[in-house]
Amino acid sequence: MKKTIVLFIIILINISCSSISKSIDRKVYKIEKTIDNSPYFSQNLCWNCSPEIDALIYFTKIENQIKKINFEIDSNNNCNEYSKKITIYLESNVPILITEITTGTCEHEISGVNRKTNKFESSKQESKIFSNVKVYINDWQKFKITVIGGNEFDYNLRTKDKYGKIIGEILKQEKID
Repeated sequence: MKKTIVLFIIILINISCSSISKSIDRKVYKIEKTIDNSPYFSQNLCWNCSPEIDALIYFTKIENQIKKINFEIDSNNNCNEYSKKITIYLESNVPILITEITTGTCEHEISGVNRKTNKFESSKQESKIFSNVKVYINDWQKFKITVIGGNEFDYNLRTKDKYGKIIGEILKQEKID
């Protein structure tokens, strides 16, 4: 009996979490469909939106509302062929979904004591990286999120602050606040 109750509670939790994700997915689908079908959208560059990140930032406006922000980071100190593409979907100037797609080949230095020679040695190792993360934002003010394809602990208030600054700069540039 206890196993049945626990299983039922787990199913209810999964259904409630997935319904929020499905709701956000529907909103994102509508935004993408409107962009694909509408000749009345504009795509603009954001100038000096984020001085701490070297990125190309552009956004899409539909009917005088910013619906989608894209930015691309093409370099990382330890990586060759690095690319990180981030898309933020907005509803009423509040983020509802953030997607991050990262690819690259990175070089890491590994150092330690060789057991055979008892000497300190270091070597460089190259590894390929790929991640596709979706951050569903249930409540932007409290930063309650659901992360698919990544670790929820990697997305904290600093992440919210970083994205919030970029959104704020775009809204300031477009004078929509």
